[in-house]
Formats: sequence, structure tokens, C-alpha cells
Amino acid sequence: MRYENVSDSEELNFRVNQYINDGYKVEFKDEKQATVVKSKFSVGIFILLLILIIIGGLIYLAIRYGKKDIVVIQVKGTSNQQQYTLPQTENIECSKCGYKNESASKFCLSCGNDLTMKNEEQTIGSKTCPKCGEKNLEDSKFCSGCGTELKPDYHSTFKK
Repeated sequence: MRYENVSDSEELNFRVNQYINDGYKVEFKDEKQATVVKSKFSVGIFILLLILIIIGGLIYLAIRYGKKDIVVIQVKGTSNQQQYTLPQTENIECSKCGYKNESASKFCLSCGNDLTMKNEEQTIGSKTCPKCGEKNLEDSKFCSGCGTELKPDYHSTFKK
């Protein structure tokens, strides 16, 4: 806030008009004093704040989609314990149609082919989980999708 002194009301009116011409607005005026106000918009501060917001957003995205803390919790002594492997960053190519799917995909986004089986030979000797429907290798004791115990298939046990 600044104060200016003038000698009379004529000079007061003259100074008020000068400020009005410079973009100020009259907030209060009588014969002895006047208050004029101008809202200052600083383009420099605006640009600085905008840059900080953008940088903050990029930092947030980098943290959110960066490395993940993965914890695998298993019951001690559980048979057929599986090692958790980090998802690969490479795409999985569908053996049926050739579409490149994300590494975490279980089924092809183009044709629906099961991407969890490495080749067609593994589907012949596979067990389907009764709980989640995941296909597992024939000798699996637990489902790789949900952990449910897979009972032995008695029909395949007594093969000739």
C-alpha cells in the first residue's frame, strides 16, 4: 500500500483520473481522499507455477508407474512353491495370430488365444482348475492362477 499527498481536491481528482487511465479502479472517493486499486497479474509467476504443476505431475506419474514393491506370502512348507518372477517388459506375441500383447496378458487381445501356454503340446496334458478355470500342467499339485489344490485326475492315473 502506498500513500500520496496532494495539495487540494482539484489535484486529488487529477491524480485519480491518471490512475484510472493506467487501469486502476476507484474503490473509495470523497472530497478529501480516494483509494484506487489495481489487481496485478504476473505472467512470470503464472508460467512458473504452471511449470511446477507440470513437473509435479510428471514426478507423480514416474513414481506411480515406476518400480513396484511386490511381496509374495506363502505358507511355510507348502509343496510346489513357485518362485515369483517379475513381469517382462517385452510384448508377448500370440502364436495363433501374431498380435503383440502386453506381457501381463493371459489371453490375446486380438483373437482370445490362451497366452499362458508356451506351446500347443502343453494343452494336451493339462489340468483345469475347478475354482478359477486356469489351465495348469498335468503334474501340478496347486493352481498357478489361484493356489487351489488340484486333485489327481484318476482317469489319467490309470492309463494303459
